Amino acid sequence: MNDFRPRLQSSSLGVLFAFLTVLYFIGTYGFSLLAHDARLTVQDALIRLVSAAVFGGLMTAVSARQRRRSGGAENVTRINRALKTGVVPEDAEPSIWVSTLERRRRQNRQARWLNPLVFGLFTLLGVYLFAQEPGDPVAWILLALFLAMTIVSVVLVPRTLRRIEALLAQLESRPSAGPGLVE
Repeated sequence: MNDFRPRLQSSSLGVLFAFLTVLYFIGTYGFSLLAHDARLTVQDALIRLVSAAVFGGLMTAVSARQRRRSGGAENVTRINRALKTGVVPEDAEPSIWVSTLERRRRQNRQARWLNPLVFGLFTLLGVYLFAQEPGDPVAWILLALFLAMTIVSVVLVPRTLRRIEALLAQLESRPSAGPGLVE
């Protein structure tokens, strides 16, 4: 599993599109089965396939944009690995890395207050769905998922911000970084 994510991040956009499309199709069909709507007509399958392709296309476009802004797929993988290990590689290009890490710092600062709010509201939606039909497995799954996402976002976002700050400090302390690259 540790090897899967970097491979997916550095895979071609076509592979990423296919993976996301299939994953979305299987996920929506799985929720349909859990909701006791076990029939899958040709029309339902086509609708799910088209919506999965739209989802896969949008997510692939977001990934392509992130890759371009971060200097390529390999650079995205290296930055994510550095966030995990806490060490900036010696051959890291400061101009690309600093701008990418500052962008991620801004996103995580917003996520620090936005994620608990959004996922907290979705958790309340899950409680409402559960109260409407306590025996429905979809309501249980959504409630557990949203509650877990709320807790995980509260725990992980500050940790990620600390790691980003540490990586920016490493880049700033390098002699080649020069003044003004890091705020």
